[in-house]
Amino acid sequence: METKGTEMAEIVNIPMVEYLALARDSRSSICDYNDSPENYHGRHVSGDIPAKSETSKMEFGSVVDAFITEGVEPSLEIPDDVVVIPTSCLKKNGHRNTAGDNWKELIAENHRTPLGNFWTEKECDKYVQEREAIRASCYAIRDQVAAHKGARSVLLAEDRICQPTILFEINGVKLKARPDVVPQRFRVIGDMKISASISTKFFTNRVSDFGYDIQGWLSAFGWMLATDESEMRPFVNVVIREKPPYEVRAFELNQNFMDRGRAYAMEAIEGIKRCQDSGVWRPGNHGEIEKVNPPNYMAVRRAEESELVAA
Repeated sequence: METKGTEMAEIVNIPMVEYLALARDSRSSICDYNDSPENYHGRHVSGDIPAKSETSKMEFGSVVDAFITEGVEPSLEIPDDVVVIPTSCLKKNGHRNTAGDNWKELIAENHRTPLGNFWTEKECDKYVQEREAIRASCYAIRDQVAAHKGARSVLLAEDRICQPTILFEINGVKLKARPDVVPQRFRVIGDMKISASISTKFFTNRVSDFGYDIQGWLSAFGWMLATDESEMRPFVNVVIREKPPYEVRAFELNQNFMDRGRAYAMEAIEGIKRCQDSGVWRPGNHGEIEKVNPPNYMAVRRAEESELVAA
């Protein structure tokens, strides 16, 4: 497959925090552009729209990801930016005595610390218990992955490259991708997803809703460019149920999905370049009345209904 305007690509090993800070487009920004160029501009150019905050589910997924792919165990330590509230600042019932002088002195001594980071001993104990539960979940999930041949071959391959950052450029737009793992002998690109359901229908809907096909094409195409491999590797999602017993399934995006990911990615790349050059962050058909068609499954259902009525 040929994509015009591609330039030199490379693979670098950098921490996630540095990857996120790179001023390059990825799955998330491309999805933002396809939703609305103005939305893209506010999130990724002007910064007028705040970045999406990390949810507890996203944090859990990041912890599991680091444990499964890189062996990083969840820490049980209290975060460094937490101030433990001494008993002199508490009421007899254990609640904060915010009207007391000791509390006011504590706040003054730690004036740069957000109020949410002042914890009681009980809150610290609760945090440690929650982290212990997360750690237990990580081990249970790893056991499930190890018991699934396909998932094990992708995520736990001994020769896997973990969290590679792929940098490349198409038509003057700088891009980045960061799959979870790239096994060497088993020639696929792998990514792990924590999900409320592991059914095929639920997952394929998520591919469409969250641009996993865009992610797959960016990762596979960028890797091919950076390594000079002769063809794109398959993109495999290992999907894990978010609650016990943490069942596992592995899904390879077929060619139709990869073609769809390429089409949506290239449409956004061309649009981003057009908006950058013109300074106008609106779609080319802005102001028009757009006709919409039902998805295929809806059209088939309506046809079936028409046949029933006719009968």
